[in-house]
Amino acid sequence: MLHKSQLISHTPTAIPAIHSYLYLDKN
Repeated sequence: MLHKSQLISHTPTAIPAIHSYLYLDKN
C-alpha cells in the first residue's frame, strides 16, 4: 500500500493529466 506522503506526492502530477485527457477527449 502507498503511504499518504507518496499518494500526495503523486497527486499533483496525476490530476492535471486526467484533466488534460478529459479536455482533449471533448475536442
